[in-house]
Amino acid sequence: MYELFTVLYWLATLSVGVVLARLFLRTRNAGYIILGVALSVWPILWALPSFFFRAQIDKLVSGEPVLFPFSLVEGRMTVGELVATLNYTGQIIQAGLILVGLLLLSRKTNSVVAEPSNTPLHPTSSAVG
Repeated sequence: MYELFTVLYWLATLSVGVVLARLFLRTRNAGYIILGVALSVWPILWALPSFFFRAQIDKLVSGEPVLFPFSLVEGRMTVGELVATLNYTGQIIQAGLILVGLLLLSRKTNSVVAEPSNTPLHPTSSAVG
């Protein structure tokens, strides 16, 4: 069951990336690229060091020598605090990227003022008779 959820997660992550890339190609708004990095690229990049983190934590729990910052667990913090700190670090970086992307999107959409067009809902003065 765990494998199914993993596959679904990665499919959803990649699908979001494809949708944001298509939106960028259509609008050329850099906010979509930043959101794509935050929602699709960052989880992939963060998964790579997390494998290393897990291996170091397993060594730490079994009493083997570990690298810094995992050596801090020997008296300054618990394994749980270290795991929480690593997880929150990744989430803070991702949230910052999402915030920057949304700010770029809102800046672009707020700076464009739509002109009324000659439509039945917005007739121009010459069309009204």
